[in-house]
Amino acid sequence: MSFLRPFEGYLVAPASVAEIVAPPSDTMTPLERRRCADANPRSYLNAMRDAFDGDDDDIDADADVQIDPDPRRRAAILEGNRCFVQGYIDRGDFIPQPPCLFIYRLRLGSHSQYGVVGEIALESLRRGRIKRHEHTRLSREAALADYLDKVRFASSPVCLAFRSETDHGSAIRAMMEARTHRDPLISFTDPDGVSHTIWRIEGSAAQGLIRAFERVPEVYITDGHHRCAALERAAGGLKGSNEARLLAALFPADALRILPYHRLLRDLGPRFDTRPDELLRHLAQIGEGSSGQGKGVDTASSNAADPRALPAKQARPKKPKEYALFLDERWYRFRFPPSPDRPPISGDGIDGSEDPAGALDVSILQRDILDPIFEIADPRSDPRLGYVAAKPSEKAGEGMAHLADACRSGWRAAIALHAVTIDDLIRVADAGAVMPPKSTWFDPKPRSGFFLHRPLRKLKDSGV
Repeated sequence: MSFLRPFEGYLVAPASVAEIVAPPSDTMTPLERRRCADANPRSYLNAMRDAFDGDDDDIDADADVQIDPDPRRRAAILEGNRCFVQGYIDRGDFIPQPPCLFIYRLRLGSHSQYGVVGEIALESLRRGRIKRHEHTRLSREAALADYLDKVRFASSPVCLAFRSETDHGSAIRAMMEARTHRDPLISFTDPDGVSHTIWRIEGSAAQGLIRAFERVPEVYITDGHHRCAALERAAGGLKGSNEARLLAALFPADALRILPYHRLLRDLGPRFDTRPDELLRHLAQIGEGSSGQGKGVDTASSNAADPRALPAKQARPKKPKEYALFLDERWYRFRFPPSPDRPPISGDGIDGSEDPAGALDVSILQRDILDPIFEIADPRSDPRLGYVAAKPSEKAGEGMAHLADACRSGWRAAIALHAVTIDDLIRVADAGAVMPPKSTWFDPKPRSGFFLHRPLRKLKDSGV
């Protein structure tokens, strides 16, 4: 059986795309999801309503479930989701497709990335050809598995990266780009300014791509660990792993853009909460505070006892081992404490580390700053710690106003990090290691509501 399989399902009708295509649900809090769905009655968000969507706007979009809802209420919500999707099909909002592949291009500003959309048998995940780098939460797995079991449709592709510097990777990239000179089936710019363009590939061109992916030894999950785990769980009672398949979008690794996940702090911990000036001096003393003088972003502060505030644009971390702190309306930049047990980290990532996950900035932050200084021992569950994704403008060297805004809305401080590289992610996954929670933010993200397929069904050797 081929690794990449033809897509068998539906594509949103061009006339319906503006009303149906939804923003990524994991970028919103439950309250934001509910409000967006209520305000857009045809949005695909209405097919993804969850019993945990509530009135608390302070819940992380990926937060673990804290309350066991009424099973009858949840069953009614899932049945409503199923009927909503079926209504799309009955009204012709989604159009049946012949067995095919799609080329999916996302463009935001000067950034552009092409990917292949198809289906992958669950067996490839179980055999390790699809590599992971994150833990999943059992409660979220269970909720998503229940959704698949009851609703029977999925629309959010699992995003996978493949090495493109190899001969077969370069060949796949060339094959993708060669198919984009025709008129697309879908061309849509969403309210966030992301341009989505979709082309369909059939016949010998699709078979050529399927054969080319046979030479790709492994791919890496960039977005969708919980969706993968949920499909494994939902398919657990089926006979034969070929009865389940993932909706997947495969992108060249070097075409993806990774932004950092920043941290928010409710307080400064019992030791420093009433002594912020002492905290600043302590961070400067254990690391290397930047003076911000001229272009000396890598130089130590001329007076570690009195760290100097910087404009936001200068405070932004320029390379690994640097982080910025926003506190009391001022930005500061520091370097992580040196460690004799930690190998040197180049400006390009964690090359050469025997512990690739432990050498990441997010790991160092937890081990050397959050735990011993702010007394945040468990980054998964401590309510004093929050997460906010970077904005694409940061990549262009602009400031971090959204972090400052968060601190003006109830958070005490913000810590900005440098981005993990795709090579870092691949090294961690190849080592069988796991990144800390909220280590990467891939932007732009594929939207829900373009594709519609059944993950749980018997696979057939259908042509394209």
